[in-house]
Amino acid sequence: MKKIYLYAISFLAVANVCFGANRYVDGSAGNDNNNGSSTGSAWLTIGHAMATASPGDTVLCKGGIYREHIKLYSGGGTSGNQITIKNYDSNEVILDGSEPVSGWSVDTGQIYKVTPGATVDAVVVDYVALKPAVSQSNSNAGYTDTTTRAGVTISEGQFYQDNSTGILYVWFPGGGAPSSHNIGIIRTTPDTSSQYDGVYLWDAGYFTFQNITIRYYGARGFEASGASSHNIFDNVKILFNRHTGVVSGPYSQLTNCEIAWNFLWNWPRGKFNGGTQGGGWGAGTSIGANSLVTGCKIYKNGGEGLLTYMNPGGTTFTGNTIYDNWSMNLYIDTAPNVIAEKNFIYCSNPNTNDALPSAFSSDGTIYKGLLPIGISTADEYYGGEHTNYAHDITIRNNIVANCRRGYNHYAQYSGSGMINIHILNNTIITPDFSVPGTVTIGDGDNFLGINLANYWMVGTGNIIKNNIVVARNARNYALYTQTANTYTGESPSDTFAPYDMSNNLWYNSASSTPIHWGANYDTKHDKTLAQWQALPGASHGIGDLSADPLFVSGVSIFKPSYYYPMLASPTIKAGITLQGFLSDFENKARPVAWTLGALEPGTPVPIINSMRMN
Repeated sequence: MKKIYLYAISFLAVANVCFGANRYVDGSAGNDNNNGSSTGSAWLTIGHAMATASPGDTVLCKGGIYREHIKLYSGGGTSGNQITIKNYDSNEVILDGSEPVSGWSVDTGQIYKVTPGATVDAVVVDYVALKPAVSQSNSNAGYTDTTTRAGVTISEGQFYQDNSTGILYVWFPGGGAPSSHNIGIIRTTPDTSSQYDGVYLWDAGYFTFQNITIRYYGARGFEASGASSHNIFDNVKILFNRHTGVVSGPYSQLTNCEIAWNFLWNWPRGKFNGGTQGGGWGAGTSIGANSLVTGCKIYKNGGEGLLTYMNPGGTTFTGNTIYDNWSMNLYIDTAPNVIAEKNFIYCSNPNTNDALPSAFSSDGTIYKGLLPIGISTADEYYGGEHTNYAHDITIRNNIVANCRRGYNHYAQYSGSGMINIHILNNTIITPDFSVPGTVTIGDGDNFLGINLANYWMVGTGNIIKNNIVVARNARNYALYTQTANTYTGESPSDTFAPYDMSNNLWYNSASSTPIHWGANYDTKHDKTLAQWQALPGASHGIGDLSADPLFVSGVSIFKPSYYYPMLASPTIKAGITLQGFLSDFENKARPVAWTLGALEPGTPVPIINSMRMN
C-alpha cells in the first residue's frame, strides 16, 4: 500500500537529537515508532526520516522499493549541515509512485489483464514506456477511447484500459508473465496536485539525496516550492514520472544524475496539446536560480530537457549530455547571468513512430518537437511585466549536433531580445536533411545553426566569436536572421549593431550560401560569406571562414570525438583569445593561438582522410 506523509516538524521539535548522527530506514522491517538510531531500530519510511532527522544527520536507507508520497512543510537541514538521504547497502533505494496491483490473469494469448483501481495514463515495463492501443476507429493513441475491449487490437508492447470496466490489458514486450517484468503503472492525475508528487518540499530544504531513484509518480518526481532551497542531488535517477522530473528550487546542485522519460503526459509524442508548440508542458529538469547542474545525462523527456526560467538567474550548466527531449534540449527563459558550457547536446533523427498519427499536420509541427532546438534563450510572456530578462548569458565550448536549431533566441516581452549574450567557441552542425516526406515546416523554420533575434527585438552587447557552424542541406543555414517586418518592411538602420561577430566559420556542405540575412524568408537574401561581409553596417565577419572544417570524423556524429579538427583543418589557430575561460570542451588548455569551435586538436591529432559533412 502506498503511504502519503504530511509533515510539519519544526527544528525545535527535534532539538534533543544530536547533530551529525546516523539514522536508519528499513522499508521491510522498520517501524516509525523506533528511534532510528541503528539497523535494529530503523524507521520504516523515508518520509518519517526526513521529517525527524536533525541538521547534519545522515539517513541510511536499506535498499528496496519505498512506495511513498513525501510532503514536508518545514524543517530540513541548515547551511553547512545538510540532511543526507542515501543507501547503506549495495541495493538500490527506489521511491516508487506506481499503482501497486495484484491479481493479474491471462486475457488471451500473451495479453494479461488486471484491475488497477485508477485511471491509467502510462505503463512502463522494464524501463520502456509502452504505447496505448486503440480501436481502429480512433487513431489518436493516448486520447480517450470509449470503445470497449472487444473493439481493440492489442499488439506486443501496448496497453489498453477499458473505460467501462476499468480493466487494464497489457502485452508485455518480449512476452512472458507479469512476474517476470518490472512494471510501473502510472495514474492520470490533476496537473497541479502535489498529492501525487514523489517528494514535495514547501519551506523545507538543505537536503542531500545520494544514490536514490525516484520513478513512476503521477505528478512530479521531486518538487521544491515556497522557500525550499539548497537541495543537492548526487547520482540520483529521476525516471518516468508523469510531470516534471525535478523542480529543484534555488541554490540547488545536481551532479552525475540521470533524468529521463519524465513528462510522460506527452507520450506518445504529441499527446499533450495535440502536438502543438503552445507550451505548458513540464520539463525533465526545472532548475532554480544560483544553481549548478554538472555531469548529468538528461534525455527523452516529454518537455524541455534542462530548463531554468522566471528567476533571478545565476545558474551554471556544465559538462552535461542532453539529447532527444521534446521541443528544447536546453532552455534558458527569463533568467539572466546563466552559463552553459562544455555540454554535449544532440538530436537523433526523428522517429515518427514515437508520435501520434493525429499530431502530424501539413505545417510539420510534430517535427519541431521530435527534432528539438539544442540551446535556446528566451523571454516568454507569462503575464505582467518583470525584470528577469534573459540577458548576460554565456554559451561556450558546447557541441550541438543534428538539432533543428543549434542556438535560438525567442522573445515575447516588449523590449526584450538578445542582450549581452556571448556565444563563444561552440561547434554546431545541423541535420543533413530537411523535413522528411512531403511535409514542410515552412520557409521560416528551416534547420538552422544559429538563429538570431529578429529585427523588432531590442539587442545590444552580443558577442559571437570562434564558433564552427555547419549546415548540411541546401535548405538549411549556418546563420539566420530576419532583419525587417515582412508586412511593413520596417527595418533598423544597422542590422549588425547588436552584434560583435568575428572569427567564425560558416559553412554549408550542400550550398555556397550558408547565411540568410535579409528582410524576409525569401531566398534572395541568402548570402555567400563574401556577400554577407560586404553588407553595410557595423563591422562584422572579420576573420570569418567558409570552408569544410575537416573534422576527424570516423565515428558517429553523436560522439564528441567526431569534432576533433584534423591537422589540415582551417579552424586551427583561426580563433582569437577570449576572456573568462582558458580551456576547451575537454578541459584542455587553449594555446596562445586558439582553434575555432569547442575542441582543440587531440593529442596526437589523428591523420586520416577527410569525411566531408555531405
